Amino acid sequence: KFLLSLSPQERQLVSDSRALYRTAPLIDHPVDANRLISGTTLSPVHIVDWIDIRCPHCKHLEEALAEIRQTTPANSWSEEGRHFPLDSECNPNIERSDNTHVACLAAKVLICLGGSPKGRQVRAAYFQKQGQLTVDRIWDIAAADETQRHKLESCVDSSETAAMLQGDIDLAMQY
Repeated sequence: KFLLSLSPQERQLVSDSRALYRTAPLIDHPVDANRLISGTTLSPVHIVDWIDIRCPHCKHLEEALAEIRQTTPANSWSEEGRHFPLDSECNPNIERSDNTHVACLAAKVLICLGGSPKGRQVRAAYFQKQGQLTVDRIWDIAAADETQRHKLESCVDSSETAAMLQGDIDLAMQY
């Protein structure tokens, strides 16, 4: 009924989109349980999102997905959070940098907190405070005390975290 209600041009767009989807190469990448924002690795529908914590479109997507999470059955779908900072400081596919270090630092902090309820809380707080994020505010939100901050700083500065961020960027470029 829906398709029949569309104009011929709209039906053609749907048909063209479906053809593109069906002929696109399959990118077989396992679900990373440590990156799940919601759902489980066994959820029947899996969404992978790539974000820059400063991106207003990413914030709108997060708000929409939060509404969907509240209205759909538990584990009916999963969301895997990945990072694509829009800053040349840590993303070689981007030609500009604002030299604030915010996008790259936030991505690394969220990678380090991945798979934990704290990570989901920090992600939500970063989006909520999006317009006011600074390096200091990122640390204040993520680490309640000096002990937590030192542990998190060690993870953020590690080569493993840098490799995970580059892996996110590389995977995003495949899509």
